[in-house]
Amino acid sequence: MASRCSGISTPGGHLTAQLNPRRVKDYARSQGRRVKTDRTDAHIIAQFLRHTEHLVLWQPPHEALIHLQALVRRRQDLMDALQAERNRLAGCTNQAVRASLDRHIQHIKAEARQIDKDIDAHVMDQSEIQKSVRLLRSIDGVGRMVAVTILAEVPQISAFTRARDLAAFAGLTPSLTESGTSVRKRGRMTKEGSALLRKMLYMGALQAVKRTENAFHGTYKALTNRGKAKKVAIGAIMHKIIRVAFGVLKHQTPFVKNLAKI
Repeated sequence: MASRCSGISTPGGHLTAQLNPRRVKDYARSQGRRVKTDRTDAHIIAQFLRHTEHLVLWQPPHEALIHLQALVRRRQDLMDALQAERNRLAGCTNQAVRASLDRHIQHIKAEARQIDKDIDAHVMDQSEIQKSVRLLRSIDGVGRMVAVTILAEVPQISAFTRARDLAAFAGLTPSLTESGTSVRKRGRMTKEGSALLRKMLYMGALQAVKRTENAFHGTYKALTNRGKAKKVAIGAIMHKIIRVAFGVLKHQTPFVKNLAKI
């Protein structure tokens, strides 16, 4: 995949860019770098830029999408805290501690409900986001939170030229390790990018394959009938959902399952 970066033009006419730090670090290793200082870092980055083809510059996302991302991530923080407190409650026998945990759980639930209201209010206040949410929810398995998470974690769909690039950004493309005839490791998801996005796509895929009449159920059954593990099949559906989401947003057209070649 072509290297991705983000950048804006400064008042002086210079371009600023944010590169994938992992790729820069891997490049530095490939050059046998043993010293790490500000000077050598700047030199490595300059070399990396000179040898990188098809650098894509893009503008920062709209402020409304940045705000949506903050709300969605805060909601997930609360969900994680809620689950942690429930786990503590399940293993606690001290009555005073249990009472404290119950109070905290109720407080977290109230905060989560408020954040949900804030997310809904923000979506309703932003016509473009509202339209995008409607388009995404036309996809089988994509509910309210899956839709807003896609928009929050992929805040600039125009930065991607192909659906496969978006799938790679989400960490849903398989990694393959083969060498000669002796090294053949099982392919796995790269799991780069947003873990929250993958988590919500997983939930969406689970919902999608439950209903036999939807567009993804046949693909799921075909994979499992060929002996694929259920988790592998779910991963394939996640991949398909994000690719369909790309098409829906790119072309501003609702999903029509009987026209989808999936």
